Amino acid sequence: MRRFDFTIAGGFPFDQDVLKHMQEGYIEVLQALAGAFRNESEDVAMAITGIEFSDAGGGDIEISPGFYLWRGKVGYFEGATYTPPGGALEPFAVIYENAVSLDYFDGTSHNAKFHDIAEMELIDGGDPQSDTQFKLSLVRSARWGLAIKTLEEMTRPFATPVFAGFYVADSLSPIKYKRDYNSNTVVIKGITKSSSPSSVIANDVIFTLPSGMRPAEEQLFVVWSTTNTDHAVIRIKANGEVSLAGDLMNTSNDGVSCNVRFDVG
Repeated sequence: MRRFDFTIAGGFPFDQDVLKHMQEGYIEVLQALAGAFRNESEDVAMAITGIEFSDAGGGDIEISPGFYLWRGKVGYFEGATYTPPGGALEPFAVIYENAVSLDYFDGTSHNAKFHDIAEMELIDGGDPQSDTQFKLSLVRSARWGLAIKTLEEMTRPFATPVFAGFYVADSLSPIKYKRDYNSNTVVIKGITKSSSPSSVIANDVIFTLPSGMRPAEEQLFVVWSTTNTDHAVIRIKANGEVSLAGDLMNTSNDGVSCNVRFDVG
């Protein structure tokens, strides 16, 4: 976090570098806060506050002012009341850069004060969105985006492993694994598939789990098999190797269930 020590006596040197330091500091904070929200897509703006549609009476629609997140940047929408025109026209938020001239002590004037603001304009709905305009009808509440991101982190999707040897992904039930957010349990699912089916009489590695998804000690699981025998043994080592324990139970490398779960170390 950027900060200053204002306790030092002697006259604080307030200059342009100090102002730059302050500006970069609050921009960093805003960008970090913006990262807490998840956009439905890059073409959906998030309403942090306001930007809600309501009936203004007489057939008019009111859009309340508020702050938005659009393509990684936070801005202010000034609100608007409009009469639905019908046809292809739709309300867009169009972002403008307002420049204010400042008089310097040396007698010169420069556009040095900038303020980005979004205003409502009726534009053909077929027009593309861009960094400077977005459809207000597509705006979603930031509370929705935060809830979606939290849910995604709590229930992470299954990952596909990098297979070893002749093992490949089964077309109907491919092997996948995951560890949910704030959980110590790793879940593996799927059925083994080999491009070179054969009998396994020794330890045969299927894939290796990444760090953070490995047991503290070796784990053994008796599972069912669709070929050769009714059962097989899955071995999961502390180094992450997931294998068929052919040394414990002779089986085929094709058609073995990997539906197991265990706690990480």
